[in-house]
Amino acid sequence: MDKRKGSNSKSSERTTERRRPAGGPRSSKEQNGGDQYTVPALARAFEMLDMLSMSSVGLIKMDFARKLKIPYSSIFNLLTTMEKFGFVRRDEDTGKYYLGLKLLSLAGIPSRELSLRDMIAPLLQEMVRATGVTGHLAILDRGEAVYIDRVEPDSYIKINTWIGKRNFIHSSAVGKALVAFRSEGEINELLHAGLPKRTPHTITTVKRLRQELARVRTVGYATDQQEDERGGFCVAAPIFNASGTVVAALGLSAVATQLPASRFPELGETVRTFAARASVQMGYTGAYPPSSAASSQSAGS
Repeated sequence: MDKRKGSNSKSSERTTERRRPAGGPRSSKEQNGGDQYTVPALARAFEMLDMLSMSSVGLIKMDFARKLKIPYSSIFNLLTTMEKFGFVRRDEDTGKYYLGLKLLSLAGIPSRELSLRDMIAPLLQEMVRATGVTGHLAILDRGEAVYIDRVEPDSYIKINTWIGKRNFIHSSAVGKALVAFRSEGEINELLHAGLPKRTPHTITTVKRLRQELARVRTVGYATDQQEDERGGFCVAAPIFNASGTVVAALGLSAVATQLPASRFPELGETVRTFAARASVQMGYTGAYPPSSAASSQSAGS
């Protein structure tokens, strides 16, 4: 009798647990993350994407194998699958992997931004051929400048950037170009997150940054002189649409030997010229760069 009663009691407990109503108290296993419901291969793929998001130089297969402690063959299969669907991309020269363009759309970047990329791509390629410097197309997304296209020159010098890379607006040339012509209210909101120090050259005060943005509005292009990364130099200019709103920025990035301070005026004028041509393609018909008053009024409309 006692054994049968105990057996019935356990069966009843199991039945009760299986029939827990929605919204009821969770079991201890569920409270601990519900590991019994996860798909191991999918979990590994997400871990690999996290690793790529934190790398500025790309990763090789062995990097994943060492970190995740799973067979090399499994790493190969996961990367091949993610590359097929656009979640990662592989550099044929180095064998390194980077985040893929597919993640841009999943991150909430509208398809119109990707269409903009296709529209500006020929100009970006022409600019890189003319200068011999790595070129980027960037947009503003959730307070950061995000590369949505990248073109490398025929050069042995490679810059560690990738499509999908996010940049601080206060320390990058594309970031400054994207925000300089916005309204005071928008600029204040964007700067609310702070100005973290990236290198000894980073602008870390609002007053100094506002002075720099005023200079950008005057000359029509922004610079980054080792402000985001040591040894990195960049110039960038904004792209305006038909209503006079900045929708993207064209940029050139290089190391000191490619882009010494003496070349800033030359390449600044070049990137500004290509950004102006891109703006015309977007329907912009005004002066380039627009006056500060005109751009603030347009940004605030």
